[in-house]
Amino acid sequence: MGEKTYYVGRDDISVSNLTIFDVDAIVMRRSVLYRSPLDFDFILMPDLSFLQLQWNNYNFGINRKICCYSSVRFSGGLPYHRKNYIVGSKIWGISAFYRPVEKSTEYADLNNVPSHIVEVYGTKRQYKMHYVVVDGPGDKLSEFSDLYFVIKESLTSTQTWIDGRFTMEASCRCGHFNEIGSEALQVLFSKGLSIEAVKSRLKCDACGKKGNVEIHPLYSENTPDRLKHKTAWVSSKGRRYNRERTIPNNPELVRMYENLGGDGRDRVYLGDGAYLSKNGEVSD
Repeated sequence: MGEKTYYVGRDDISVSNLTIFDVDAIVMRRSVLYRSPLDFDFILMPDLSFLQLQWNNYNFGINRKICCYSSVRFSGGLPYHRKNYIVGSKIWGISAFYRPVEKSTEYADLNNVPSHIVEVYGTKRQYKMHYVVVDGPGDKLSEFSDLYFVIKESLTSTQTWIDGRFTMEASCRCGHFNEIGSEALQVLFSKGLSIEAVKSRLKCDACGKKGNVEIHPLYSENTPDRLKHKTAWVSSKGRRYNRERTIPNNPELVRMYENLGGDGRDRVYLGDGAYLSKNGEVSD
């Protein structure tokens, strides 16, 4: 297929079964160096083709894209500088353009349109997806979408999070984000709580709202190498993970207790027969 443009709200956007929300989730991931199974920047596909995310900011909007190249090689210099990598020919690309929401009445129901608060040139504004541009052969796009859905489906299982020793990044629409450590998640999941059950109980520390939080898995220092993406960086030294400190009483669970309205005395009910104490202890 050649280059094709799809406008949100007008066209039926489906890129190799990827919805606009799938495209948004792929291209809008923050640049955290290969920290998540859902991050595809500087990642090698099974056939060793190379994926790269690209970002461009303009006064009139922002552009986020993912491109696949036939190859990549290191040209020398500092290994973590993008400019030191030379890519081969482009195979395919998916580009999403977002424009600022100028009026509160425009796209009032933003739940149906991917939107984000982004800081551009020192100013934070809300941007919504306006159109998507797709370029490349359908079979190659399908190979990527198949990989994406396999990963996405596996992450609906708590066992995947347990085996991968993932931490959970919780990001709010207000722009604030935080993390729940893998140790705290292990405790919650061992009590039978589902991923959705944990998500539904999260409240933003900044704006105080519940229900506006999205969650993403992050690799931890203890995630087995076999479960991580194969990256194109020339050296595996210097992987920049946030080290998880071992602190008594799981501070993430203590924070969750406070967010759930704990009074400092009684336990709060999590559901499924589980209770959370002020010290961050989960019990039946």
